[in-house]
Amino acid sequence: MGIKGPNIASRLIKRITSKSFLFLSGLLLIIGNEYVLHFAHYLQWAPIPVETRHDGDMVLLLVSDPQIQGYQREPAFPVGYFSRWDADRYISRSFSMAFLHSSPDIILFLGDLMDEGSIATNEEYELYYQRLQNIFQDAAETKKIYVPGDNDIGGEGFDRRTSEKISRFERYFEYLTGAVKFRFASFFKLDVRFFEPFLPKHKKILQEVGEEIYMPFRIILNHESISPKLKSHIYPYSYVLQLLKPIRPHMVISGHWHKANLFLCEDCLSQENDDGDYWPVTKRDLTSEENYIEINSDEKSTLVEIMVPTCSYRMGEPKMGYGVLVINDNGNIKYMTLWLPPRYISLFMYAGYAIFLCIVIICQILRKLFSAMRRLLTRTQVSHYE
Repeated sequence: MGIKGPNIASRLIKRITSKSFLFLSGLLLIIGNEYVLHFAHYLQWAPIPVETRHDGDMVLLLVSDPQIQGYQREPAFPVGYFSRWDADRYISRSFSMAFLHSSPDIILFLGDLMDEGSIATNEEYELYYQRLQNIFQDAAETKKIYVPGDNDIGGEGFDRRTSEKISRFERYFEYLTGAVKFRFASFFKLDVRFFEPFLPKHKKILQEVGEEIYMPFRIILNHESISPKLKSHIYPYSYVLQLLKPIRPHMVISGHWHKANLFLCEDCLSQENDDGDYWPVTKRDLTSEENYIEINSDEKSTLVEIMVPTCSYRMGEPKMGYGVLVINDNGNIKYMTLWLPPRYISLFMYAGYAIFLCIVIICQILRKLFSAMRRLLTRTQVSHYE
């Protein structure tokens, strides 16, 4: 009786054929990469630091630079089709987990929704929009705010921004600029751009906003970063005060760089900081942060900017994620990044397995071919002797 178990195990091992081994190993590889790896990252996320939500608490889910892949610059079928499918599926699955984990009150999209939105035809743009709706379908009933990026409406390099591109974005999503009030917070979309002067549109925004300026919590949303740049690279400093001082933002939220950073400038909104080209900005790299950090914001003189990383592995960054911001009407701020599992490692493993599978198949074909040739040669020799 004591050796019956090992005998059964050895017989089972002997009965496993090469086909069964390849099937089981491939199945385990898929389960590990597509389910276990994602679930392991999900378990590492810190819980939302709000035990019981009240009217004065708000959870914001921040989505930056998904840049779903296009049709013009991607390889032809089947590579292009597979790359779009896999990238969309990765963002969709990770977003579903982030949405389930955070149960956000509002979702902020910080631009570059599409990789080729600016150069897309109207037919392609419609396809992009439908894909985005499918990717983020879990948030269909949740309040959302959209900020366009340069890949959506142009404005970087030789890709010029035009009124037609802006109008198309606004038809599908929402207005380029303006103020949005949601519960106790106001969100200001100013469309501040690199090397762009203070424009009439900025003055118009400040003239049109009313009670939004007096809300308990005020946030500026912008695709490009503001605080870590040269003053002269954005606009003359007096224009900075014209834009920011009336709003007195508790923070700025941006994307564009695809990285996770926190910028803090204690005197950026002060008249005393009027000399030189640089703001006294301190940068904190959040790449290694796994838990929530508390942020102190004095809206009278301090400028706080959170830079949210990309959520797409196609951007080439080693770490991707979604931002989660927890605020209340007393001005308390907590922030963390929900880091996502790497994808290229999984794709390399799939490629390695596919190569191994091809080698096995070729070896089996060659073995059968050699066996057939050997049998044919044996029959020829036998018939010759007869």
